[in-house]
Amino acid sequence: MQVIVIGAGLGGLAAARALEAGGASVTVLEARERVGGRVWSATMGNGVPVERGGEFIFDGYDELFRLVDELGLEIVKRGFTYGLRRPVGPGLGTRDAMRPTAAAMAEVRAARAAEGRTGSIADVFSATPIGEADRALLTARFTIGLGWRLDEISERWPAPQLSADGHSEFAVPYWIRGGNQGLAEAIARDLSGDLRLRSAALAVEQDDAGVTVHVGDGTQVRGDAVVIAAPAPIVRRIGFSPGLPAATAESYARIGMADITKLHVALEERIEPDAIQTAEVPFWAYAAAEHDGLSSVAASAAGGPGHRAVLALDGHDPRTFRARLASAWPELRMGDDTLLTSWTLDPWARGAYSFRPVDWSDEAEAALSAPFGRVSFAGEHTAEEQTLDGTLRSGARAAGEVLLAVIG
Repeated sequence: MQVIVIGAGLGGLAAARALEAGGASVTVLEARERVGGRVWSATMGNGVPVERGGEFIFDGYDELFRLVDELGLEIVKRGFTYGLRRPVGPGLGTRDAMRPTAAAMAEVRAARAAEGRTGSIADVFSATPIGEADRALLTARFTIGLGWRLDEISERWPAPQLSADGHSEFAVPYWIRGGNQGLAEAIARDLSGDLRLRSAALAVEQDDAGVTVHVGDGTQVRGDAVVIAAPAPIVRRIGFSPGLPAATAESYARIGMADITKLHVALEERIEPDAIQTAEVPFWAYAAAEHDGLSSVAASAAGGPGHRAVLALDGHDPRTFRARLASAWPELRMGDDTLLTSWTLDPWARGAYSFRPVDWSDEAEAALSAPFGRVSFAGEHTAEEQTLDGTLRSGARAAGEVLLAVIG
């Protein structure tokens, strides 16, 4: 059996690995010049690896930890508690209030879910009995985390950190030593099939005998089935013959994408790990532990519609963002080395990760990952949660669908 996988991010690579384990021959098509997709590690001028995309790993990421162990990689801790951020600016609550206010919000959300409520995350925040300063802090924090206006995001399908158990947000996160992209590279090295970079899939045709994928370089790849593990906005651009089922096409047309920009700045003086949170823009910033427990890079993430305009980012100019970071965290001695990454401006992502609009339904959710003849779908937008672990599990799930349908 020959299976084509479109996308060499974690979802596509996990699918390819599972397919090969199930006896299939695999060809992976990747539009970029690298593997990893939205997991993208880089090295600053001072030699410190940083994550331009998916970064934080938590306890409970069982599939990721299993693969890290199998592939001989190393997990290390980041040195600060992800959810505990020092508030900066007027009108915000305190760092100590973050855990209890998040717990109160999660309880309200769980109660509303039990009552069948189907509003927005903003509705949940409005119904949570906390003070205005704490509400402002929580709103800023989750606007960044979800990358969009909270009144436009469904309360039923939020990011996992909004779950009743708090996911693992008030814990010290992990990181793969050397960079999270190392996991994608290790999976790719372990594959026996063909991995083609700079090979964007333009169209997918299927018939009774198999599938044909038309590639941007003018070539075609023929197989028995295909797993599409590209980001949702990229799936929308692929031509399908026959066309996608109406429910699937509608779900892909309506699903939202978080607008998030990351900034990395090398420091001239190393500091203890810490994190701050602002309400302006909004953005948060953190200094993560390196080999000796100190940090020589400050990272920051801004999110939500409008942040790129306020920070003058559409021209890929980091100066305004740097100035805001310097004002919010004056203790930082920032050097000149700066790295800016905007996922909405990335042509092969068009957003950081997915979110569900307010009127999203169970049927719309199911349609995102429903197999379509010889076509199966993977990627974070098809997963139970928009995390590195959820993305890996989506690839394994899609591979299982293909193996069951074709081999039986």
